[in-house]
Amino acid sequence: MKGAAQVGIVFLQGEEADKVFDLIDAKGAEADIERLSHWDYGAETTDAAMEGGDVHDSAPVYAGDRQAETGVYAMTYNPQAGHVAHYRRHLIRAEDAIDPPIEAHVPARRSAAARETTPRRSAVGDGGWFEHPGVAAVKQSRGLSL
Repeated sequence: MKGAAQVGIVFLQGEEADKVFDLIDAKGAEADIERLSHWDYGAETTDAAMEGGDVHDSAPVYAGDRQAETGVYAMTYNPQAGHVAHYRRHLIRAEDAIDPPIEAHVPARRSAAARETTPRRSAVGDGGWFEHPGVAAVKQSRGLSL
């Protein structure tokens, strides 16, 4: 989550969603977003969404869904599927972020002289590509290697 998350406020389906679709047809999606915002109880809604896992980086939109936004609220609805979902943007303080920013480690550049004097190591051991490293060590310790 990058500073803000969308918390679920209410999900309606069936007859409840049909009432929403009627209002959208009559007054537009923004009017319905205003009406559904009355379901938002602030911190209580945020806590319930966090506990229920209804927190998203952006409001979920699936095939056939329509989306409308007004202020901090977003609504996703689909008349064919018969559902409406209402979300609120919730700002996350930096100290509360799940994934705090990580500073990338950049290795220091070596000079050309240092690169030339560094011995190159082969990925292939002394015994060849197919020899197990443990076998090579035993052979060397027993004097069996060539």
